[in-house]
Amino acid sequence: MEVGGYPHFENVCSNILSFYLQPNNEHGFGMLFLDVIAAILGKETIIDGQDIEVVREELTNKQNRIDLVIKSENYTIGIENKIHADFYNDFEDYSQYLESISKSADQVSKILLCLKSPKIPSEKLYGFILITYEVFFQKIVENIGSYFLIAQQHHTTFLRDFIKTMQNLDEVTSTERLK
Repeated sequence: MEVGGYPHFENVCSNILSFYLQPNNEHGFGMLFLDVIAAILGKETIIDGQDIEVVREELTNKQNRIDLVIKSENYTIGIENKIHADFYNDFEDYSQYLESISKSADQVSKILLCLKSPKIPSEKLYGFILITYEVFFQKIVENIGSYFLIAQQHHTTFLRDFIKTMQNLDEVTSTERLK
């Protein structure tokens, strides 16, 4: 991706994640990404694999946009994706919206996915749980095992490249912060 001048924009990353989060897409990874999210959140059965819809740029009641919303009969997951941007988002609005579209508040998960842990007080996140790309991809790699046998080879190669690109970007970001 870096050879092609891959732009490190949140929208591009969210589009890629959206593709891999949808279990029925042609990639062949099935529930891998959703299972990893459930494992990171410490929830065993929020992911049921039935009638999953992954929506990009979901509009809230206040016309804000949540980067990714994953909907199912039994759960709702909102993911705010941060690569370089500041944390200016209205997490209170996002939280209220996600709870309003879910059938049960117990089945709502809110994730702030970013390169590095931000210095933002947890009360300003309104229930969003911070997950770094490093942790997320580490769990993907740990659990990918047998998917290599059934996944489409070109999507496996692309995923590997995406992970490596994000790791390289994380290293550059970390180096810049040390200066």
